[in-house]
Amino acid sequence: MSALLLCLAAFFGLGGWLPSPVAGRLWLGGRFFAGWALMETGIYLLHFVAQMPLGLSARAMAVVGLAGLVPLLRRRPPPAALLHPAVLMPLAAALILAVRGGLTYEPLAWDELSNWAAWARSATLADRLVGPEVRHGLAGFGYTPGWALSLAFPGLVFGGFDEARAAVIPFLMHVGLLGLLFDAVEHMLSVRGVDERRSRIMAAALMLLALAAEATWRLAPTNLLIEKPQIFAMAGCLLLGLTAVTGGTRPRLLALHLGVLFAAAYLVKVSCLGLGGSLAILMAGALWAERRLGWRHLAVEGGLRALLVLGPVLVCYGVWRLVFSEPGCLGNPVQVFTEVVAGPLPQGADELFRRFFGAVLAYVGAYKLPLTVLSLAGLAACLHDRRGVLIVLALVGFIAPYFLALYAYHLSCFSGYYWQELNSIDRFTRVPLRLVHLFGLTLPVVVWGPVLARRPWPGALRPVILAGLSGLALLAGWRLSQDFRAMATRFNESAEQVETVRTMRTQTEAVLRLAVERPGLGANVQMLAQGTQGYERLIADYFAAGRLVIPHRWSFAPEQRDAWTFIEDEAGMRRRLAEASLVWVVRLDPWMSSVLAPLVDGLCLRESGGYLLVPVAGDRLRCTPLAG
Repeated sequence: MSALLLCLAAFFGLGGWLPSPVAGRLWLGGRFFAGWALMETGIYLLHFVAQMPLGLSARAMAVVGLAGLVPLLRRRPPPAALLHPAVLMPLAAALILAVRGGLTYEPLAWDELSNWAAWARSATLADRLVGPEVRHGLAGFGYTPGWALSLAFPGLVFGGFDEARAAVIPFLMHVGLLGLLFDAVEHMLSVRGVDERRSRIMAAALMLLALAAEATWRLAPTNLLIEKPQIFAMAGCLLLGLTAVTGGTRPRLLALHLGVLFAAAYLVKVSCLGLGGSLAILMAGALWAERRLGWRHLAVEGGLRALLVLGPVLVCYGVWRLVFSEPGCLGNPVQVFTEVVAGPLPQGADELFRRFFGAVLAYVGAYKLPLTVLSLAGLAACLHDRRGVLIVLALVGFIAPYFLALYAYHLSCFSGYYWQELNSIDRFTRVPLRLVHLFGLTLPVVVWGPVLARRPWPGALRPVILAGLSGLALLAGWRLSQDFRAMATRFNESAEQVETVRTMRTQTEAVLRLAVERPGLGANVQMLAQGTQGYERLIADYFAAGRLVIPHRWSFAPEQRDAWTFIEDEAGMRRRLAEASLVWVVRLDPWMSSVLAPLVDGLCLRESGGYLLVPVAGDRLRCTPLAG
C-alpha cells in the first residue's frame, strides 16, 4: 500500500513539472504517464552521469516528484479532476488492497527470476545498476536497464527489494496509459466540435471497453515480464503522435512529452527504437497541416520538434553506449543488420523464414482473433480520414521492420537452440498485436465519434449509457481484485511450478541460515539438480542474491544428454565434490547416486533431493535434511 501511494504521488508530481501540451486542459493522465517516464530516465541519468548511488538517485527523484505536487495543485484543478481515471483506478486499487490486507507476489516466470526481477533485486541490494555483484541474465548483452530501474524504484526508496512493491509499477504504468488515452480521446473529440460532457462519456466508454476486451492487457498485469511495459510505452508514444496529427495542441510541448516517453520506452527495451519511423510519419503529418505558414516555419518548427522528440532518447542511448561500449547483439540492432546484410545467409535461412513467419501467422490467428478482426475492420473504416491513413502507415511502419528484425535476430544473434525452437514467438508477437487492438478500437471513436455526437441523443438513452458505464466500471473493479488475487495465489499457473518455487525458496532460506551459522559452508556451494534445465538453480540464485553464490553448473553426466548437461567423468565429479564446501542436492539420477554412494555416511541418498551433504573427515559427506 505504501509503495502504491508513494508512486502515485511521485508520478503525478514529476508530471506536474511539465506544462500541459493542450492549453486549458489539466492533462492529468498524460502527466501521470510522463511522471513514470521522468522517474525512470531521471534515476538513470543521475546514476550514470552524476555518479550518484542508485538508492540516492531514486530518493532524489521521489523528492522532486513530491515537490512537483505543489505546482500541480497551484493550477487549482476542479473537483471534477478527482473523477479522472488516473485518480480513480489507483484509489480503487488502494481500497481493494486495504480490504485484502495488502498485496503479495510470487515470482514464477523464468525471465522474472533470471533477468527482470533479478536485475531489480540485485541492483537494489548492491545500490548500483551494473557490476560484478549485480545478477542479471542479459545485461552483458547490452539490454537497456529501464524496466529493472522501474521495478526497483519503490524498494530503492523504502530500502530492500520486495516483489509486491515492484508489482505496483506495471499496474501504474497501465493506469498512466489509460489516463493518457482518456485525455487524448477527450481532446481529439472536443477539437472536432464535441461538447465536453459527450467527449468525456465517449472517452470513458472507450477506455472501459478497451479494458473489458483486454486490448492492452489486464488492468494489473500479473507478472513482471517486459512485454507489458513495452506495449504501454509504445502505445503512449503513438497516442501522442495521433493527438499531434489531430491538432489543437501546443506542438512543442507535445513534442517534449513525446520525447520524454520515447526515451523511457527505449530504456525499457531497445526494440522501442523501431517506433522512430512511425513517430516521424505522425509528426510530419502534423507539421504538414501547418504548411500554409510557409516553408521557413516548416523547417524551423520541424527541426525544433525533432530535437525535442529525439534529444532525450539520443542522450540516453549515448550514455548506455558509454556504459556498455560493446553492448552485444541484443542491445545493438545495427550490428545484427550489418551481419545479416553484409554476410551470406546461413544454411537453412529460407526454411527458418517459413517456420518463423508461419509461427507468427499461426499465433495471430489463434490469439484473440475476434478482437483482431474487429480492430482491423475499425482501422479500415477510418481510411477515408487522414488520421486513419497516418496511423495505419505508422503501424505498418513499425510492425513490418519489427518482424524482419526479429527474423534477423534469429539468424545472427539468438543461439542455435532458438534456431530450432524459435524464441518466444507468442510474447514477441503480442507486442505489435496489442497496438493493433488498441488503435483499432480508438481510431473509430476519434473519427466517427463527432458524427455520432452531432445527432440528438434521446432522453431514454441516458440511463442506458449510465448503466453501461457503471457495469463496465464494476467489471473493471472485479477484474482488478481478481488480478491482485492472482498475484498472491498464482491460480493461473501450474500447481507444480508454484510448488517448485515455494519449495526452493524455503530450501534457499534454510541454506542461508546454515551459511550464517557456519560461514565457511557458503564459500563454495555445489548444487546437484540432475536432468533439469536449471529452473531450480535459477530460483535459488534469485533468492540468495547478495548473500550466496550458486554456480552455473548443476547437472552432470559423462556424456552430453541435453543442452543443459555439463560433461564430467566420475573421477572429475568426485574432485568437484571434494572441493565443495557444501553440496546441495535438489535431484539425483542413478549415475550421480553411484558417484556419491562411496562418499556418503549412512543411507540418506534419495533421488528426490531436498538435503545437504556437508564435508566431514577426509572425503566423506554427511547428510543434513532441508526443510521444504
